[in-house]
Amino acid sequence: LKHRWWAFRAGCAWPAPPQEMEDFLAGVEASAVAGWLSSAGSCNFRASSRAALTAVAAHVERLSKETLADMVGNAAALLHYRQLLGVEDPMSLLLVRRRLQCVDEATKFAQWRTETAVARLMNGVDQDGPDLFAALRRAFLASQVADFKDAPDVVLWMHVLGCLEEQDPVQSKLLAGEAWRALAHTVNEHNVLWPLQTAHFVEAMPHLAGWLTVEGGPTLEELTAWLDGLRKRMEESPSLGRYGPAHDPCLVRARHVARLVSQLRA
Repeated sequence: LKHRWWAFRAGCAWPAPPQEMEDFLAGVEASAVAGWLSSAGSCNFRASSRAALTAVAAHVERLSKETLADMVGNAAALLHYRQLLGVEDPMSLLLVRRRLQCVDEATKFAQWRTETAVARLMNGVDQDGPDLFAALRRAFLASQVADFKDAPDVVLWMHVLGCLEEQDPVQSKLLAGEAWRALAHTVNEHNVLWPLQTAHFVEAMPHLAGWLTVEGGPTLEELTAWLDGLRKRMEESPSLGRYGPAHDPCLVRARHVARLVSQLRA
């Protein structure tokens, strides 16, 4: 006030106060200020102006990555979300993941009225889980959203769901092979568990290599190494091979994988 009084006496213009709070914050210390805000507060600040959006971009990206890592705790599921939904940015991925959760909440009652055994197994697992039925759940929920229902990977994963629901055992093996040959280019050491669990479910374990070692898919050497690594992890943690809800799980055992690895090396 003292400075303003002398400015008035001298006939000088008073310094203009900041017009908006974001004008005050969106300076060189904006990212430091945002670091003390809650997640919601950071997002609100980010949306206040273009200057604020730029100033806290790095902080919000880091916060989004941390939140996503807390919510989706395994690399396979995180990669699956990106492949299914075609989204790389962590914040955008959190938003579309929330859309799938809204679909889940809106259809909860109808899910438990379904007549198929596979659908009941799929509906009984966590959306962010690491197993085959969790992956199917993500794909099914994405298929219920207009923006994603025609996405290439969503369509391909619905074929995997179809092969598990097929009642004829011979036909289910054929459909599983078709589905995974089309998805072979997406298989890596983190998610090789999913085609393995599919083969286990339709009782076609010896056919797994034929499904995946196609153009664009892994080589036989890569597939063998991934399966052998999976076998070792299963020996340390047998629950890794479990898929389906906790009250009614299916289980791929380490000895099943060891037998398959031996066949591939023969």
